[in-house]
Amino acid sequence: MLHSAASNSLRVLGDKPVLRLLERVGRNPRTFVNLVQAGFPASQLERTRIDYARTAETPVEKCAARRMNEGHFDDEDLAQVFCRYYECDEWKLENSPLFFAKLDYERFTRSMLSPIEFEVEHLDGAAGEKKWGAIFLRYPFHLGMEKAKHIIWDEVCHKEHYWRNQSTYRGLRAQNLFQYLGARIDPSSLDIEIFFFNWEREFRMRLAAAMRKFQEALEHGVRRWQDVRNREKRRARFTPGNFSAPDDSPLVEIREAMRHLGLDFLTATLWELGRNYRRLSKTAHPDHGGSDASFRYLSACREIVEVWIRRRRLS
Repeated sequence: MLHSAASNSLRVLGDKPVLRLLERVGRNPRTFVNLVQAGFPASQLERTRIDYARTAETPVEKCAARRMNEGHFDDEDLAQVFCRYYECDEWKLENSPLFFAKLDYERFTRSMLSPIEFEVEHLDGAAGEKKWGAIFLRYPFHLGMEKAKHIIWDEVCHKEHYWRNQSTYRGLRAQNLFQYLGARIDPSSLDIEIFFFNWEREFRMRLAAAMRKFQEALEHGVRRWQDVRNREKRRARFTPGNFSAPDDSPLVEIREAMRHLGLDFLTATLWELGRNYRRLSKTAHPDHGGSDASFRYLSACREIVEVWIRRRRLS
């Protein structure tokens, strides 16, 4: 009887005693040593983590058991332990500022994904070419997409999130989650099956969905920008019609200039142009019996055909 009473005196049970001791832990990490220093009986904590490790079934629970054996208690695992072995009510722990509750995880996830969602809306609104278009001009499409994913994830990791300057435990917890994800996640190979915590699995699933939407929106945007550039190129491409030489020479139709110089419209070269121009100028030049008007017309034909041939080679 006395042994039983002594045993009970070394145990902490109920919501109020647990939360009172957690207040002593404050913003310090929830480690075995810090919990014992705050007043949690070491023997009770030791029995708790042994029982938890013995009953762990899922991969997440087994990972939590390993972390407990190493002396670390994650919030989700600690709440589960308190509810299972310390006779606490989950809703009371969830509503306490000493725990990172489900609503806190939701708020944290929304804040992390907000830059990606903003870019998706931006791209769906036919914007974003200035920011993203240059990447696909420098890299092939698949490399450009990987580069864009790393850029958007880097923006997430450098954004001023709501927890940055908070001094509460929840702010500290959010900062720790943020640092953990920044070190663990690679946006180019995002695997939702690699996780150590339930909250991490949920976050990876939502991040993968947001990245898929971003990739789809970016693909549509790239196609749209390429179509616009191709249309502009087609409009700017040199085509037959009224085209004037760069100076103040008379307007000459390109086909007419080709005929005047004795050149083939499709196969004319700069060498043929020079040869025919020299031959015709011997009769068109005023010093050789020609007129000023005929020589100016011949010169205009040469200039317009030269521009035509050079642009045709570039296009």
